[in-house]
Amino acid sequence: MIRRLVAIMFTDIEGYSAVMQNNEKEAFSWRSKHREIFSRFTAQYHGEILQYYGDGTLSIFSSAIDAVECALAIQKAMLIAPKVPLRIGIHSGDIIYNQEEIIGDSVNIASRIEGLAQAGSILISEKIYDEISNHPDFKVKSLGSYLLKNMVRKQALYALIDKDIVIPDRSYIQKRLALTGNGEKHKAKNTLVFSMFFVIVIMIIASYYFYSNQKESPLPSELVSENISRRDRFTEERSIAVLPFRNLSNDEDQLFFAQGVAEMIRNSLSQARDLKVTSMRSVLQYQESDKTIPQIGRELNVNFILDGSILKDGDHVRMIVQLINTQTDKLLWSHTFDRQISQILSIQSEIAMEITNELQAKLSRDRNRQMHYIFSSDISVYEYFLSANHHLRKYAESHEKDFNEKAIEILFKALAKDHENPIILSRLGDAYLNRVRYGYGEQWLDSAALLSMKVSSEHPEVSQGWYLSGRVQFLKGNLKDAKIHFNKTLELMPNHSDALEQLSFILVNEEDYKTGIPMMIRSLRLDPRNYQRLESLYGNMGYFLSAAGLFDKAEALYKRQIMLYPDRFDSYVRYPKLLFLMGRYEDAREIIAKQASLARNDFSSQDLLAFNYWLLGDYEKAEKIYVELMRMIEEGFEEVSLHPNFRHRLAYIWWKNGEHQKARKLFRMHIQRLMQERQNPALFGGNEYDIAASYAVIGQHALAVEWLEKVRFNPLLRILIQYDQLFDSLRARDDFQNILNESKKISDKLREVLEDKGIQDEMQWIFQH
Repeated sequence: MIRRLVAIMFTDIEGYSAVMQNNEKEAFSWRSKHREIFSRFTAQYHGEILQYYGDGTLSIFSSAIDAVECALAIQKAMLIAPKVPLRIGIHSGDIIYNQEEIIGDSVNIASRIEGLAQAGSILISEKIYDEISNHPDFKVKSLGSYLLKNMVRKQALYALIDKDIVIPDRSYIQKRLALTGNGEKHKAKNTLVFSMFFVIVIMIIASYYFYSNQKESPLPSELVSENISRRDRFTEERSIAVLPFRNLSNDEDQLFFAQGVAEMIRNSLSQARDLKVTSMRSVLQYQESDKTIPQIGRELNVNFILDGSILKDGDHVRMIVQLINTQTDKLLWSHTFDRQISQILSIQSEIAMEITNELQAKLSRDRNRQMHYIFSSDISVYEYFLSANHHLRKYAESHEKDFNEKAIEILFKALAKDHENPIILSRLGDAYLNRVRYGYGEQWLDSAALLSMKVSSEHPEVSQGWYLSGRVQFLKGNLKDAKIHFNKTLELMPNHSDALEQLSFILVNEEDYKTGIPMMIRSLRLDPRNYQRLESLYGNMGYFLSAAGLFDKAEALYKRQIMLYPDRFDSYVRYPKLLFLMGRYEDAREIIAKQASLARNDFSSQDLLAFNYWLLGDYEKAEKIYVELMRMIEEGFEEVSLHPNFRHRLAYIWWKNGEHQKARKLFRMHIQRLMQERQNPALFGGNEYDIAASYAVIGQHALAVEWLEKVRFNPLLRILIQYDQLFDSLRARDDFQNILNESKKISDKLREVLEDKGIQDEMQWIFQH
């Protein structure tokens, strides 16, 4: 970590998101001009760029004078047509930073000052003013002192004066403070709401200290069934599912409201450290179910069910909630709430508090901050949020982008009324990442990164910001940063099944199998009716068993996956590769044929079929398929090109046939493409492996070994090294033999974890589901 006393500059394009909605070309033009000018002048004035955030930047300077001169140069350039409406804020102070994070109150203050600036203006703090006040070239105007968000002392603000530079008036800053929740007016407006929650917070704190000081206090006998199965450790713990609340309103459009309230209660409960809370995705299927509570409890592996109904009539809401023991079908707690709609948030908090107390679950340290975060003083903002969440769930189920675009539209309506709301900003970031997924462009990854940084820095108690940040870093290939942010998410919300699954992937990459594999299983236990996650778990566990050399167990798992999901393409993806390792090429062709019959295109199945022939040494048949795949890609089927893992094997065939020049050209092209794509963490080391194989064939052995050493985190590929004939030219080298020995150690380490009794018990659970 580096500690420095610096001048800190934040910049941000005003209205960028709104322009992006209406005119993407203009928005991209703004951002391109901003970045080009910013980078040029920052270098000229000896600054250091720490981060880009989509339409914003963070930089530091050793001198306040350099920072101010740079800001003036940038702002003047932005005011030249085509104008870019840029805000700039500068503060001076101590910061600590490294490649992973930037820490310090001074960073937060600089960010808040920039947020109060007007487009075309430059605001500076009193510290910066003190350092430049004797400089004859700088003129400033005092704008008064203001209480910035989450600060205990008022901050004096000044505006730089220069030709064409905008000078905000005090009324503008007061308005910005009111909008962002910084001002005295806003504070007074919410005093009543804060008072309502103050009592609840005190009760939460008291209950936390009471229960955390008990010595293994057992649950009351009426809450525990004597017939709980000792074979399933999960159901021995305190575990609960919140069923979708029934909508008793005449308006069918209010279904999202009933579901949303249940989800918010579920999210509050998820912050209890010792309470296992089932994912909302797994319970949605019970929306109209006629199954009994004990049946649902068995299917979800939980001891308790929270069931309820909502009747919303104008500004009035009636909510009936029941807590039921799934083992005994006994009602433990019930309550009817008759309230104004504006009190819905306090109702949710009361319910979550009473249930956690009833179940004696210990609370996470930050729970009494996050659980009672005041969502918004405007109930319409909350309703917008619930509606947007409803559409995002629809997108997750169908992957139809119209649902995601509708959610973005609704979230912008909410932000128009409460533009600093961290939970809404986080969900907007999630929707932007969905845009990346369906091909709207990588710029949406930058936009999501900006939102994640804003939420996690200004609202560190809100788990959604950390999870968004983790997803962003994961997609960028920064797995170390992603791990930090997912861990922070789980500190605040231990039952976040998505964060658990993502983190487990990273831990496996780091060869921490002992932690990563049980975590992967736990993510499914929290989301047991999510068939997509179950299918993924089968595939991943089969992969681990294969890499450990436990081929029989891996095959049993793949067969069960096919039995459960016979019509899903993904059920057939990994099984053929296991059969290749086992030398059962005819069986593999049968599975590949089934996969091809289910595919919308047969790229991957044809690739597997060609590889099958390649392994058998039938190069003529393999070449024919590979050449056809090359032709299809050249005609525009670019989805294959993300990881074109057959090109080096086609080049090998040509090399074996004596066509060295032709083969060498394809090898070079293949290596170049793989180099460009290797940052994608989803490739799981495959690119490094194929680069090494290509270098091995063309005789660049030292380079081949160097690239093989980068495949450390992929145990299955390191097993394939032992058999892959592309590496035959390396087998006499000592450094290659060292890699084989290291690979065996990795395989043995993985096998030891998978054969542990605890993991075996968990595996038995997988086979039963």
